[in-house]
Amino acid sequence: MLVFLVLHGLCINLQAFELHDAHLHYNQNVWKRLPPEQAIHFLVENNIQRAIFSSTPEKGTEMLYALAPERIIPFIRPYRAYKDVLTWHHDPEIIEYIRAQAAKGIYRGFGEFHMWIEHLDGKSILPELMQIAAEQNWVLSAHTDIETIEALIKMQPTVKVIWAHCGFSYEAHEIQALIEKYPTAYCDMSLYEKLTDEDDNLTPAWKVLMERHPDRFMVAIDTYKEARWGEVAEHAQFIQEWLIQLEPAAAEMIANGNVSRLFPLQKH
Repeated sequence: MLVFLVLHGLCINLQAFELHDAHLHYNQNVWKRLPPEQAIHFLVENNIQRAIFSSTPEKGTEMLYALAPERIIPFIRPYRAYKDVLTWHHDPEIIEYIRAQAAKGIYRGFGEFHMWIEHLDGKSILPELMQIAAEQNWVLSAHTDIETIEALIKMQPTVKVIWAHCGFSYEAHEIQALIEKYPTAYCDMSLYEKLTDEDDNLTPAWKVLMERHPDRFMVAIDTYKEARWGEVAEHAQFIQEWLIQLEPAAAEMIANGNVSRLFPLQKH
């Protein structure tokens, strides 16, 4: 059971930065315990002014968007149901599914999707999906390895790609090489393992990298499982705590500027 009321007491004390979260989900397994109105309330409470959302199935994101279109940035996943996670990259039916979702006119990106470099074989549907992304002017959110990030960018060099979790555990110098080589590569920092030390201080390598390239990183929490919704306040506070260790201009760009720049507010 989610302990929302207990965690409510942990709501952010540090409200220094308005947060634009680059990676949240509102999946079917939380709808009964966490109605959409309450999910929006959690964002408001924790100074998350805007957020990229994707859901399995897509109805979750659409419910939130209907309530707060100025706050929700909808992304479409290639998952009609959870079983699609394992097979979507070779399922031709996904192409028609994505085209049908695109026709709704609300989606601004594709992902978060899961795949690895071995899935990019001669039967993969990725080239066609990348073409759709280019046609729709979509941004991608990819949970994958560094080789796949490079392959996706090479397929469609104009399509911006957010690397979910910044690859989890790659070294700062590897990330630096990637973003300096590809101007359309970005990172969300949800669940990244090497950002801070055991005392929650930014590591020197990451402080230097983020201050050198603040236009390529985004804050994120990732509510990939039910329990993460009960921890939103805790994770939002952690984000605030490492942001204030950066130069103010860099911190502001990472906190909200990059999402705002990639997804300007639309009239509804």
